Amino acid sequence: MKDNFISKIKDYYQKIFSKKNYTCDNCAREIFQGEGLCSYCLQKLPFNDGQCCQICGRAVAEGIEVCKQCLQDRPIYILAKSNFIYDVQIQKLLYRFKNGDRYLVNTFIPFADFFLASGIFDVDYIVYVPMFYRDERKRGYNQAAVLATALGKRYAIPVAHDKIIKIKHTVMQKTLNKVNRMQNLKESIVLIDKNFFRGKKVLLVDDILTTGATSDTIGKCLKEGGCIAVYLYTIASVSLQRNG
Repeated sequence: MKDNFISKIKDYYQKIFSKKNYTCDNCAREIFQGEGLCSYCLQKLPFNDGQCCQICGRAVAEGIEVCKQCLQDRPIYILAKSNFIYDVQIQKLLYRFKNGDRYLVNTFIPFADFFLASGIFDVDYIVYVPMFYRDERKRGYNQAAVLATALGKRYAIPVAHDKIIKIKHTVMQKTLNKVNRMQNLKESIVLIDKNFFRGKKVLLVDDILTTGATSDTIGKCLKEGGCIAVYLYTIASVSLQRNG
């Protein structure tokens, strides 16, 4: 099943890229079809194409339809999808994407065709996780905004820029659990126009799904603004395999 999936990915990549003599975006090997990723890296990358939770879209053990986390604390979004399982093989690419190599969005985006469920395309707007303006100015760009813009262009869905903003700096989330992350984000993200999303369906995008605290915080804001459905798309998601 995995080999068949990789074969489809390789064929698809060769069709959508036309320039020649690139080097692989992951390992820098020379390639000649202009795929962006070489065959070796396509085989190695942790595609999220196995058994997944039917709500959060994370990789789970065989036979599990809804993961323990979603059963205990159901997310605000209806459905989430991600291209990759977040492990050491994808961390390097995502780190580069967040820290200067924004062009890597062109490597990630084509995989959305394989992973986004058809229902997710039936949305009115795409939104993205905002950054505090000083943090964004320091980094130079918001990688979630870059991802949202590319998705909007690819699927002809309008992106609601600057309708959701982060009004204060928060400490880095990676060392915090979900409860502490929610507390850390409290009152930091707001809607600019409280009626803009009323009666609308929205696709929220970000680079990584970890605990789900950020998506729940933004989803809550959207719901309070009258949004009728929130979906989530990320490049990668942290697997719950180890939790059963």
